[in-house]
Amino acid sequence: MKQSTSRRQFLKTTGAVLGAGVWVATRGDVLSAAASVSPNERLSVGVIGVAHRGRANVNELLGVKSAKIVAVCDVDENNLDDVAQVCPDAKQYTDFRKMLEAEKGLDAVLVATADHCHAPASLMALNLGKHVYCEKPLTHNVFEARRVTEAAAKNKRV
Repeated sequence: MKQSTSRRQFLKTTGAVLGAGVWVATRGDVLSAAASVSPNERLSVGVIGVAHRGRANVNELLGVKSAKIVAVCDVDENNLDDVAQVCPDAKQYTDFRKMLEAEKGLDAVLVATADHCHAPASLMALNLGKHVYCEKPLTHNVFEARRVTEAAAKNKRV
């Protein structure tokens, strides 16, 4: 049994195929541009807390071409020794306050410490003009959450 295609159905199908082709063609340029990131355009990232979830974050960041881990911090030097195997060029710190003060070139900070340290580390980073990614929970109470939100807005950081 032969099916006939109406003119309207032909135009709909052709339009959809052409539209999809144009979309794919333009996405290819965007994807190839994103894949070829200049070293000058890479984000300098500091990681606070490199054990457990922090180590998983480090492993994920290593796969991101547009980011480079330049500093790592953990109170346990054994964790720093472990992460040095995958980030040999990253400067090591045992105090996040010293890291944030010393590393002026950081664009962003990843906070994966023990929960009680999330808000203080995030606040200090935001007040020093760094963008922050913080593992949950961001804070322990509403007061801390408001302070972090206000610091991000005041410093125009994410």
